Amino acid sequence: MKHKLADMLKDIWMYVRQGLYILDCQWVWVRYRVVHNKAIRNPLHPIWVDPNQITHVVAGGVLPTSSPFCLDRRIGGDWDVHIARNESLAGDLGEREQGLIRIEDTDIHQAFSTHFLNQVSWEDTVFFKRVVGQIEQGKRKWRCSTAEEFSRRLHDVDRLFNIIREQGYRTQLELRTPRAWDEIRLAIGRSGELILFDGRHRLSMAKILKLKRIPAIVSIRHSQWDGDMETIQRLYGDT
Repeated sequence: MKHKLADMLKDIWMYVRQGLYILDCQWVWVRYRVVHNKAIRNPLHPIWVDPNQITHVVAGGVLPTSSPFCLDRRIGGDWDVHIARNESLAGDLGEREQGLIRIEDTDIHQAFSTHFLNQVSWEDTVFFKRVVGQIEQGKRKWRCSTAEEFSRRLHDVDRLFNIIREQGYRTQLELRTPRAWDEIRLAIGRSGELILFDGRHRLSMAKILKLKRIPAIVSIRHSQWDGDMETIQRLYGDT
């Protein structure tokens, strides 16, 4: 009953977050047009990027991934240049020191690669064992409280992979979900490089399937980068 209530509250928060995200998109659109006199498209519609351009993921909680105000945030610091220590391939990025980790070095990407390319079972991956270990310690991971629930959740991942492979990658707006904010989210470093902020499993799928373009949202841009939302939309377009 406790977990059902928690899931119900998360579902309610999802709709609240959707509304706040839409308002944030409208605010960004108005701010650029009124304050900066720049005619940008409504950022509710994601940009499209080549997944091969994204090689690193930012760790250390630069911005909470649950924030509904996750669009066009300017953040300073060394998170875009510092390489985080990575003694173990397994672990949650939020618990690491702030900095960059190669996506290919994460346990999620390695699990996805071995599972989908080499037909290795989920249960035989470091990623699965790590998450199950956390669940057994009393943590709720991937909205799962038992190893059996987590296994069923990974069956959903298998179905999503097959849908993307057969039907192509569609945006949340195209799917008409109440999760417009739930695209692959990116950060842009001080030199304009694309860095993954959130959405590791979908980016791994895109890389494995060798997709040329995927939709994404830019949540963070380094305060020293000389570009802005207009630059991003000009560089990456919307189709």
